[in-house]
Amino acid sequence: MASDYGNRQQQLDEMSALQSMYEDKKGVFEYGEGTELISGRLRVDLPRLATPLRLNLKTETSEIKKYALNFAAPIDVYFKLPEKYPSFRTPRIKLTALWLTRHLKAKLMRKIIKCCKENIGMGMLFFVMQTIIDETNDMTRFAREIDLNGFNVERSGLTAAKRLELLQKADEEGDTAEFENTNYECEVCFENVLGKDCTRFLPCKHVFCRACATSYFKTNLNDSTVKLLECMQDGCQSIAADVELRKCLTEEELERYQSIVFRNALEAMGDVVICARMSCQLPVIIEQSDPSSSYSTIAQCAECRYAFCLLCRRVNHGIEPCRLNNGLKEVIEQYDNGTEAQQKELEKRYGGQKRFRALASQYKSEQWMLQNSKTCPRCNAGIERSSGCNKMQCTKCNCNFCWLCRGILDPRNPYDHYADGDSNGSCGNRLFEGTEMELDTGSDEEFVDYEFMDSDEEGENFVEFMGGI
Repeated sequence: MASDYGNRQQQLDEMSALQSMYEDKKGVFEYGEGTELISGRLRVDLPRLATPLRLNLKTETSEIKKYALNFAAPIDVYFKLPEKYPSFRTPRIKLTALWLTRHLKAKLMRKIIKCCKENIGMGMLFFVMQTIIDETNDMTRFAREIDLNGFNVERSGLTAAKRLELLQKADEEGDTAEFENTNYECEVCFENVLGKDCTRFLPCKHVFCRACATSYFKTNLNDSTVKLLECMQDGCQSIAADVELRKCLTEEELERYQSIVFRNALEAMGDVVICARMSCQLPVIIEQSDPSSSYSTIAQCAECRYAFCLLCRRVNHGIEPCRLNNGLKEVIEQYDNGTEAQQKELEKRYGGQKRFRALASQYKSEQWMLQNSKTCPRCNAGIERSSGCNKMQCTKCNCNFCWLCRGILDPRNPYDHYADGDSNGSCGNRLFEGTEMELDTGSDEEFVDYEFMDSDEEGENFVEFMGGI
């Protein structure tokens, strides 16, 4: 029979073994040697779960939200060793964890008690930890789904939402710890590097060694067209997280990058631009100056009071024509034929993406109108011909005119202008020229003759078609 002294020595040996096992992991193991019993705490960090920990939370609007975590928050094991431990007694155990309900604690304790009884005479705390890890690894079998609203808020001081926040944080910490302790092959230099010396992009999870990532970040930061530091994998658009950038860039470089990101975000907004005065460069909110227009072209900085044109970026020129107008065609051609980086630079130069695209759209519409429409020779209203012959009538002033020569036609006999031998001469026999109804002159076998006749109804002219072979 082991003496109390022998039990005490075994207990101290077990404490010494656990301490040396976890001396590099802060907060995992601690104990105290009282005058009577040894007591302490073990933190069981659970590895990646075989099946996720599923949670549900009922919101204030009675909506049920569901969550799945790959890492469960650690379980704290508080223990006290009786005098006759480990010869005849098992340790006194108490379990706590953010996600452990009373039912799950009882279920886990039954397994722990069974494990301890099977190992009487030996140090049992390590077996206790292993039992916890084994039993909780398959959460579908062990816990199924946990209702976060079922915990006692008064006793714990944690609301369901706060408990969820802590559980999600533990999930992220578990994922980070696993990453840092795993070897990865850099996708650039193909060296095997421990995760703690690598940069990982999310959500794509592409991994590169820190040396390659640092070189990539610094090179791109020196590029004047840089917008965001994206993943190094071709075609991947995951953005580098601040926590990873801080490991690769100096404070000055990081501050510069954040300034670029902030500036780009402002420029993407339709009502904010950067002050055109180089010594200022503060954000300027654009106020709508013309209610009939979707876009104002004038802005004034609230800080330096500089008023400037959003298009040419020069001092406000009032009603004078903008200098950009003379070279607008070339600018839009540069934009249409440029790379994405060049397009971004032009948008940035001329008042932001929305404003520049509106300007380009307006210019192209005006050019199309010039090419595909004409103005009434009497009132100058714009007119587009969608179908019909070359005899036009303005809907604004009712003027009859010729689409080809823009000559005003006699309202009594407008079609006389197209008769063969008309004094005008230039538009004879050209009533349907350039229209869908234009005659097919390529065939000698079929032809259509037309002659102009006066109708008896209200003096209105019409064309009578006569076919022949």
